[in-house]
Amino acid sequence: MARSQTYRGTFVDSHCHIDLIYDRLGLSHETSFSEFRKMVAHSFPGNFEGCVAVFCYPKTYDPINPQNQLLTTLAHDDNVWFAIGCHPKSATQFTVRHEQGLRKALKQSKVVALGEIGLDYSGTFHQHAEIQQMVLRKQLQIAMEMNLPLVIHCRDAYDDCLAILMEMVPREWPIHLHCFCGSPETANIWLQTFTNLYIGLTPVITYSTARGAINTARNIPLNRLLLETDSPYFVPQHIPKNRSSVSHPGFALFTAEKIAEIKNVSVDAVLQTCRFNTFNVYGI
Repeated sequence: MARSQTYRGTFVDSHCHIDLIYDRLGLSHETSFSEFRKMVAHSFPGNFEGCVAVFCYPKTYDPINPQNQLLTTLAHDDNVWFAIGCHPKSATQFTVRHEQGLRKALKQSKVVALGEIGLDYSGTFHQHAEIQQMVLRKQLQIAMEMNLPLVIHCRDAYDDCLAILMEMVPREWPIHLHCFCGSPETANIWLQTFTNLYIGLTPVITYSTARGAINTARNIPLNRLLLETDSPYFVPQHIPKNRSSVSHPGFALFTAEKIAEIKNVSVDAVLQTCRFNTFNVYGI
């Protein structure tokens, strides 16, 4: 991406799933991130500074049969940091054993947050609402004990999720509301409730049909936004499907460029502000 050289600002992809990227591409979990970047060098921006790799499946930190080879591999990459937790869709798999494994995994030096965690009532997952709420509460308690920022996933459960957060989390706690897809009105309620909460936007905003996400990008102040890809999901609209069917952390630049277009500001203004926001949440 030659045009990335024209920007002064750098960026961090604040939310990606390197484990899922590797799995989709059939790559070994012993593949370093620097090796992966070389494989996709033609589409990786030069102003990429790093990424927060999210691991949200209990099997990753199962103390009996841990599947955490990739955590070990990526620990040697200077520009990769970790967020570890239990996704709400996996809440029914989260046992006392996994809680113990999670506590241990969170002590790694590369960990910058607990997540992604939250509530997801979409589809049939609303059937497990009570279990999701219980697992969310457990993880919030762990985050408070370990003084870790939060990465929140919320789908069709904004009222319940906000109520639990208000009950358990101090108003100034650093929070990343990941891949937000609610209304600007809902976003404003969350932003007003938690003073250090930031909303993540993905390359989905490059699609004209994503009216909700575009409306959020238009209405939420730039100083409360984060750039993310949620890769391997959300390949930017500009990328031909025959060139890439998998998104990667470098594509967060497309998010920045689209936000700049929507807000009628420079790309560098978006990059610099969102980079500062990332530091405020994750300290990186």
